[in-house]
Amino acid sequence: MKKLNFGLRLIAVFMVLAFLWCVLFILQFIYGEPSNANRNFIPSSAHAVVCIDGHLALKTIFSDLITFDDQELIDELSTTQVDNKRAELGINFNSEIYLFSIEKDNSTFNGALFNLIDEDAFRSSFEKFNSTNVEINGSVGLLLMNSTEGIPKQALNNLGKSIMQSENGVYEMSLSKDKLASSLVTVWTKDKNSKLASWNAVAVSLNKSNIFVKGNFYRASQDAGEQFRQLVANPASFHISLTDFPEILTNKMLNELTETPKLTGISMNYNSVKIVQEPSFSLVPNADFILNFSDETRIQTFLNELKIDSATVDKTNSTFEYLETTFHYHQFSPVSLYIGRNPYDSNTVIASKDAIVLKGNPSIFTKIEGSDFIMRLMNIFPLYRAGKGLAHSINDVEVKVSKNSSNNYTIDGKIKFEEKRVASIELLLFLLQGGD
Repeated sequence: MKKLNFGLRLIAVFMVLAFLWCVLFILQFIYGEPSNANRNFIPSSAHAVVCIDGHLALKTIFSDLITFDDQELIDELSTTQVDNKRAELGINFNSEIYLFSIEKDNSTFNGALFNLIDEDAFRSSFEKFNSTNVEINGSVGLLLMNSTEGIPKQALNNLGKSIMQSENGVYEMSLSKDKLASSLVTVWTKDKNSKLASWNAVAVSLNKSNIFVKGNFYRASQDAGEQFRQLVANPASFHISLTDFPEILTNKMLNELTETPKLTGISMNYNSVKIVQEPSFSLVPNADFILNFSDETRIQTFLNELKIDSATVDKTNSTFEYLETTFHYHQFSPVSLYIGRNPYDSNTVIASKDAIVLKGNPSIFTKIEGSDFIMRLMNIFPLYRAGKGLAHSINDVEVKVSKNSSNNYTIDGKIKFEEKRVASIELLLFLLQGGD
């Protein structure tokens, strides 16, 4: 009976796949190879452009679904219902999608350019949002949003109309040479300090059990490659070093942790986290950290800013107690501090110019200690379960971002999945399961 049920599910899945292939062939028959006319409307004033190659993504997913037998995906496809609302957006996802960012009058605007299959559906789907401008020229649709508060809607509309007024040659003249046929995602950035239109590109590609990220990009920065203290990566931990924060982290996330002074760099070897419910809901990390600050920060000052009033500092042994857990600390300098579950060891610290380092097995982030109630509560959320599944399907992450000059960076990364795991299938599973 089990073999019969499995056979029926397998037949059902092959029918789904056959239908998907028919859809793809019909799309290609009706529309041919995607014209990607949207690339001709990329603004000349854009300083960052992202291309998501939907046509390549569909071909990769269909090919891997046919080639590899995945029981989990078979079960998921057997129970997943197609969301018809996605077809009502009027967007041709079997083509390239372009995202861009521009600056005008000290404000930043973000836009998305789509190839359309239904102009009326596209307009009716997005015009209802007050903070979004919708423009259409032929078969190309634009969504324009402002990331600065207080921008009048009319100013947004005027900018959208000017972008879609006529085609330009930004893609052909400046971007096309760096668009690789194997790139699922391509990110271009412009050198704002150069009078010439100098662009760099980063390519993201999938190859069976691997995801590759490689290229160069521009980003404004205060320093020109100074060395920072970083922990040596521990094979039993997940290592993260950030010494040059993206602006969104600096402004909106990190400063929520420390009011003053600013956190300017962090290096850590992470192992797990413990959730403590009493006397209040708290997180106790099993990790070692090096923290760099913009101004003088002593251990007691740092603990006070984190509002850890219950921590007891022992200056003689360079330790402090927090929720019955012992942490060690070491003050490198007035602006640099070590805090960790392990005693400070100078042999585990190096000086590095790398702006970002990620290394390890991400399944480590699923190691959470806590009450059965907390764990059951977390498993209710589909996104947590899907993220946990994706993390366990990955064998190793190794990404390094090096600074070449004050605003020029190189990124070289690889995400390796477990044996017999396929990157496209695992990402598709994550989207299907996380979107429940």
